[in-house]
Amino acid sequence: MRDALMDRGLVVEPQRLIEFVGHVDLWVEERMVVEIDGYAFHSSREALGEDSRRNNALTLSGIPFLRFPAVDALRDPDLVAARIEAALRGRTNLQRRHPR
Repeated sequence: MRDALMDRGLVVEPQRLIEFVGHVDLWVEERMVVEIDGYAFHSSREALGEDSRRNNALTLSGIPFLRFPAVDALRDPDLVAARIEAALRGRTNLQRRHPR
């Protein structure tokens, strides 16, 4: 995912430490968090609670964030990168290209 975003000319920092949140998967353009959630690490009750805590901390901090399933990032990184880029530009009307 990092490479797909960098190919679009975006500045990406992996594993950025954000106060009250912890390390995030990707810090994009020094203003947005992107999390890529794999089933192995996000399927337990504890993981769901931690993800909710982190989402709330980001929202309360005013930091925009997006979460994507790892399968989407692996299957179509260009689509995920396009959605991230669109969010950075304030466009929110993107349709899904493939069904879940």
